[in-house]
Amino acid sequence: PERFARDLAERIDRLLADAVSSTDLVVRAPPEAGAGRGGFGAALGSSRVGIDAGLVGVVRSVPGVASADGAGGGAAQLLDKANQAERFDFSFVSNWPDHPGMAALRLVKGVAPSGPGDVVVDTATATERGLHLGSTVRIGTQRGVATATVVGLAERGGGTLGAAATVLAVTEERATQLVGRPGQVDGINV
Repeated sequence: PERFARDLAERIDRLLADAVSSTDLVVRAPPEAGAGRGGFGAALGSSRVGIDAGLVGVVRSVPGVASADGAGGGAAQLLDKANQAERFDFSFVSNWPDHPGMAALRLVKGVAPSGPGDVVVDTATATERGLHLGSTVRIGTQRGVATATVVGLAERGGGTLGAAATVLAVTEERATQLVGRPGQVDGINV
């Protein structure tokens, strides 16, 4: 038990270091009572609401800012051919970031999503599900079921701890259609 706890703590430290090593600041809206109605924060139990997507350009133009990425996403399920989840299957649909290093993602095969039918899947999920470039997947969200083609495979930082949820990264426009709110992002990584 002690060795397991030490190993887990080390993995958490690596995951957090990988996730924030290229990010100096995250801009988010303040918590709002009863506002957890979707998006990344709500998927993790937060009561934050989105912020105006136009602020990404404002933040990006601040002197000294090297890059700024709007981030948005929400809970989903990766479905089988019968549109069913085989078991408890927590997935996370998000937009593919302009600067993947700020999201602890690294494209290892294929390309980033560029159209509404494209998706990047994490390598652990691809291996587990037998997915490869060109595979068709079904993504279930509260708004329905979408079909996408795997165009890229990505690895996450922090070792295997990051494999707690399937990563399904799509274009920003598609993420908004599937789980977001038009004109809003969940946060801005700076």
